[in-house]
This record gives sequence, structure tokens and C-alpha cells, in this order.
Amino acid sequence: MWPERPRGRLATAVNGTADYYDSVLARDPQASGDYRFFVPPGSLHCTACGMLPHVMGVMEGTAPDTLPAEGKNRNGVELTRNICMYPRVQHYVGGDMEDPSSFQCV
Repeated sequence: MWPERPRGRLATAVNGTADYYDSVLARDPQASGDYRFFVPPGSLHCTACGMLPHVMGVMEGTAPDTLPAEGKNRNGVELTRNICMYPRVQHYVGGDMEDPSSFQCV
């Protein structure tokens, strides 16, 4: 599940989508095996600098816990990150800020 921006308000979409996702899991905790929600980095504070995922979902096989994505930082430098499955978020663990391995989902 990927939040879409309604009339320029991505934070509203993310929060509403998170509420919906939480309500689905409250009714069926096993749903997380098939139903995933990913929040793109920067989506709550920057509507123009979000990451774009390479993969939006899996029709067969194992659903991912992360989605590889690429985008540009504030300086226009291309970078790659793994978008974490909600409610996990990226956490900097050290190293090169432009290296995806410098971040882990927590």
C-alpha cells in the first residue's frame, strides 16, 4: 500500500492510510502477511523530495519488508534507500549518508 497525496497534502494521506492499515490489522493480525504499508522517507515534511519505489508489490511469492527506492537529496544528489514497512522507519547507524547500508529499519 502506497499513500497518495490528496490535493497536495501527503501527510494527511500518510496518517489516514496508517489509521486504515492499523484498523485492518486490529481486525485480522494475520493480514500483514499479504497487506503491507510503506511510508516514503520525507513524506511527512517534504512533498517534492519523496523517494520513488522500484517495486510496488508482489503478486506471488514472499511480500517484501522493504522496498528499494531512489530519489534526490536536498542537494540534488541521487541516492538509494530501502523504504521500511510501517511502522518501522529508517534509522542512521553510521557511515556514508549516501550509502543505503548506513540505514536500518527499526
